[in-house]
Amino acid sequence: MKRRERNSIFDKDKFWLGIVIGLCLPIAAYGILLTAVDFVDAQFLPPDMSISRGFRERTLSVIAICCNLIPFHIYNRRYANNTMRGMVFPTMLFVALWFWFYGRHMVGLS
Repeated sequence: MKRRERNSIFDKDKFWLGIVIGLCLPIAAYGILLTAVDFVDAQFLPPDMSISRGFRERTLSVIAICCNLIPFHIYNRRYANNTMRGMVFPTMLFVALWFWFYGRHMVGLS
């Protein structure tokens, strides 16, 4: 049986594709997660009980950065090394930004 050829843009092994995925996925995930948490906070929690804003932003941003692990694993199974390399740079940029905004306070550098 002949295997069907893939024609999707996401099936390519391109460095720039990894950069685009690495930039767009965490931003979209952060927006979706923040909207979901705000909805749950407004609809299901009593008015006097709320999640701290700093904790919420810090935690959701880490989860959004970790969302890059899903396509990274998919491209690893496909042996798409160039796409994986492209995803590393935006991920490291987001980690550095997270540490700059939140991590310095946690380790006592500021």
